Amino acid sequence: VFISLFPTLKYYFYSDDYSMLYHLQNNITPQWPYTFVPFIFKPIYKLFGLMPEAYTLLGVITYFFLVISVYVLCNILLKKKLIAFFAASLFATAYIGLDQFTQLAVSSVNNISNIFICITLIIYLRFIQTKKKIYYFLCLVIFILTMVVFPFRVFPLLLFMPAAHS
Repeated sequence: VFISLFPTLKYYFYSDDYSMLYHLQNNITPQWPYTFVPFIFKPIYKLFGLMPEAYTLLGVITYFFLVISVYVLCNILLKKKLIAFFAASLFATAYIGLDQFTQLAVSSVNNISNIFICITLIIYLRFIQTKKKIYYFLCLVIFILTMVVFPFRVFPLLLFMPAAHS
C-alpha cells in the first residue's frame, strides 16, 4: 500500500477537497448527505490546517485498513487465506482503489465508507453462517449508520446484501 501510494505524497487539494475545506474553514455544516464529512476532518484541520500531507497520510492509513477489511471479507467469503491474500494484494496495489487518491479528502471518506461496507458484509455473512439474531441486528444497525453517514458512497451495499445471501 505504501509503495503504491508514495507518489501521492506530492499531490495537492483538488475538486471536492475545496468544498470540504471551505466548510471547515468557515465552521459550516453542509446539507445532508454531506453533513458528517467535515466532522471526519475537523481534528486534522485543527492540527495541520492546509498541509496536504496530513490528509494524504489519513487517506493512506484508511486505505491500509480498507485493504485489511477486504482481506477479512474475502477470507470469510471464500474460506481460503491464499486467495483472500491475493485479492487484498490486488486491491491494495492495483488501480481498483488507488484512482481516488487524486482527491485527498475524498479518498479518506471513500475508504471509511468502504470499510463500513466490508464490516456490514462480514457481520451479515456471520449471520448467514450462524443464524444468530445478534449478528442480524448488529448488521442492521451498522447498515443504517452507514447509509446515514455515507449515503453518497455506500449505495452499492444495497446490491451486495441480497447477493451475499444467495
